[in-house]
Amino acid sequence: MSKYILSGVNGNVGSLLKYKLHDFSEYSKHLKIRNEKIFIHIAAKTNGQYPEIIDSNINYLCEILDFCRSNNIKKVIFFSAISIKNKDDLYSISKLFGEKILKNSGLKVLILRLPMILTKDNKDGILNRIVQRLEKDEDIILYNGERKFNNFICMVFPSEMLIFP
Repeated sequence: MSKYILSGVNGNVGSLLKYKLHDFSEYSKHLKIRNEKIFIHIAAKTNGQYPEIIDSNINYLCEILDFCRSNNIKKVIFFSAISIKNKDDLYSISKLFGEKILKNSGLKVLILRLPMILTKDNKDGILNRIVQRLEKDEDIILYNGERKFNNFICMVFPSEMLIFP
C-alpha cells in the first residue's frame, strides 16, 4: 500500500524522488485513495508567462488542497524555494503565495524552502542554460556573488554519484 501521493513526478526533482520513494501514488484528479497519508507537492512551473505560472503554481495547488480535504489527507509536504527571500520574480512570488495558502489551509504542512537544485536534465535547467550561453559566447550574470555562502543541492541517481577524494 502506498503511503504518499506525489505530484510533479515527470520533473527533474520528482523523477528522482519517485526513484527513491518507491511507495507512492502519482497524483491525478481521479486518483482513488487507498492508504495514502501524505501528499508531497513538487510540481511547479519555474518560468513562462503569467497565466502559465499562476495556473501551475497557484491554481494547481488549490486543486491539490481540495483533493486532500475531500480524501481526508491531512499532511502536505510543499517544495517551495529559498528565492522567496530575495527575489521578486513571478516564480518566487507564486511560491510565497502558495506558502500563505498552505498556512491557512487547516492541514499539517511542511514547507521546504530549498536552495537551487541542480539535476542532470536535458531541458532548461540552470546547468544547461549556462552551457548554452557559453556555447553562444554570451554573458553569464552571477547573482549574489558577493555573498559569503551560496547554496545548492545536487540530485543524482546512484549510478551518477560523484566521488570526491
